[in-house]
Amino acid sequence: MSDNLDYDGPHIGTTETVSKAMWDVMIALSPAFVASVVFFGPYSIYLVLATALSATVFEAILAPGTITLKRPFGDWSAFGAGYILGLTLAPGSPWWIPILGAFLLIAVGKQAFGGLGNNIFNPALVARGLLLIGWPAMITEWETPLAFWQTGAVDAFTSPTPLVSGEWSYLSMFLGNIPGSIGETSALALILGAVWLHIRGHRLHRIAFGVVIGTVVAAAAFGVDPLESLLVGSIIFTGFYMATDFVTSPMGKTPHWIFGFGIGFLTVVIREFSIYPEGSTFAVLLMNAAVYAIDKLAADPKFGEVSRRTFRTASIGSVLLGATLFTIIATAGVLAWQGADTNYTTARTRSDMRTLFPDARYALPVEDVDDAIRAEEVFDSDGRMAGYLVYSESEGYSGPIRVVIALDTSYEVIGIRIYEEKESRTLGSLIHRESFLGQFLGLTPDTRSRATDELATISGATVSSRATARAIESALGFFDEPDDDVDEETVADLEDGTFTGAAEGYADEIELEVTVEDGRITSVEVLSHSDTRRIFENALETIREQIIDRQTTDIDSVSGATGSSDGIIRAVENALGL
Repeated sequence: MSDNLDYDGPHIGTTETVSKAMWDVMIALSPAFVASVVFFGPYSIYLVLATALSATVFEAILAPGTITLKRPFGDWSAFGAGYILGLTLAPGSPWWIPILGAFLLIAVGKQAFGGLGNNIFNPALVARGLLLIGWPAMITEWETPLAFWQTGAVDAFTSPTPLVSGEWSYLSMFLGNIPGSIGETSALALILGAVWLHIRGHRLHRIAFGVVIGTVVAAAAFGVDPLESLLVGSIIFTGFYMATDFVTSPMGKTPHWIFGFGIGFLTVVIREFSIYPEGSTFAVLLMNAAVYAIDKLAADPKFGEVSRRTFRTASIGSVLLGATLFTIIATAGVLAWQGADTNYTTARTRSDMRTLFPDARYALPVEDVDDAIRAEEVFDSDGRMAGYLVYSESEGYSGPIRVVIALDTSYEVIGIRIYEEKESRTLGSLIHRESFLGQFLGLTPDTRSRATDELATISGATVSSRATARAIESALGFFDEPDDDVDEETVADLEDGTFTGAAEGYADEIELEVTVEDGRITSVEVLSHSDTRRIFENALETIREQIIDRQTTDIDSVSGATGSSDGIIRAVENALGL
């Protein structure tokens, strides 16, 4: 009789597989995927699928045997992780960002640790974190939702997220009709997917609710709108789809709550006290690093383990006490470091400091500048002044073009960034090129007229080129003293009659007719013009009213329509022989 016995291990049987789990997650994210196409156009399909397919290809190259002809997608873990990463990209991301992100996901986030099941950090967030650090401007090209369907494929335009501007309603935030990453904006779509995961038996809701609670507590502590904190950025996406990663999240009920709470709390802290307006990526990575400690210190005791329960209570109490002390000390340190008047003014400024003044630490607003301009004094970590950030805008072909210029301490332009525009994605988008913006480098307030006088326009995008130049010229005049002694004397000795005059407007010549009765200007009517109709009519209405009311042409141009305004004023003066 043989002594060899074959025993099965004491394992619980299940039909669950990695492939099934990944498909559950991808199906759950399908409403968000559809929402991304609805809000940001078909380019979203490319971003998601390019990331997912590229991740699969890199998996086959870097982990031979995981992908075969019989199983071209392997266990679907690479495709699924790429699918998730693709949904975190901005709608204006360049075509190569999904491919680079997929490589970082597989090579650094997954295979560097030994492959699936061995990685301590969420692979998708490792890739996203590296992209944020290395190519921040490339993956934060937000676009206004629905712009593609309103203006066509070539006219989607950039716009600040609610984390930067705060100009969006709660309903828009909930539905997803806000700028942001393509798969993260619609809380409704993400919640629908979370319901599917729950139905499928993925009971990771404690982590998600922990994220929500941590976010609300931190928002309340730091004076931020809790509801807005939940609806903007990627909190919902993170709570249900990133923090709940099977490999990098802790085990047990109590660890789940602690892990989720930490992510939510850290997200708000990073948003408020760092240069990154969105903090969920680094919050999850930090808590991933703490999973081992959380599992050891906060593991749920088994029945009868009295000593274990006492140890856990003491451990959690110690951790909470330490975290509280750390938060108090860190907050006091931040406030002392920044000083009473050195808080970052806006997330816009933080982002531009990172790009244009990499070594800068804080900024202070410049007082007494023109209402149409915002200027910030930038300082380094030693409190020495590094230069200025000056924000200005001018009306382009399809809407305002908003620029920020960086000046050194000698008031010389050392950097330029167009952070919002509505121009076409073909010719109009060429204003972002270094070859175009480079012509403005080195300008100073004394030489700012060269921005428009010596402008080398982009062929086919003349209007966009001129608008950019005017915005830069306007920004360089931020130190001009307001003219409090404007001569508002009325025009005298005018002969009655109807007179015709013309002058160069924004796009071409403006011709108009001026009527004088009893020595007073009573009417200004336009005969012809080639400027943008909406912009021109707005300028005409304002300027005509001021000329007739004040009986003078010594009036200010209309903000955002300087070219048209100046043309109308000069045409009136030419008609009257002034």
